[in-house]
Amino acid sequence: MSRLFPFYLSCLFLRALQHAVPPVTAISNFTFLYTLLLGIL
Repeated sequence: MSRLFPFYLSCLFLRALQHAVPPVTAISNFTFLYTLLLGIL
């Protein structure tokens, strides 16, 4: 799980940008769910 931490931070960064760039919303949501899935597996 510690391996995914940098990826999780980048995901949070994308989620912060979703207000400025609308298309980023779908990408950030996908990466966020993907990170949670990897965390569970």
